[in-house]
Amino acid sequence: MRSNFYPNGEFIPYQMPQDFRPAQRGQGSCGSCGLYSRPHSFCGAYRTRGVKDSYTCNKWRPRRLK
Repeated sequence: MRSNFYPNGEFIPYQMPQDFRPAQRGQGSCGSCGLYSRPHSFCGAYRTRGVKDSYTCNKWRPRRLK
């Protein structure tokens, strides 16, 4: 079971799944996910704000740039 807090003490939004975890080097992270909005720290998959861009989950998708 994952923690409900980031290492700095900030709360992880309850909408995030149990597989939400720090990204490993060489793997995709929220910051490079097509479902993530950096300006708002918003995850489109779980429709919540306050998501750190250095984390990831199993719904990660590559970002497609136009």
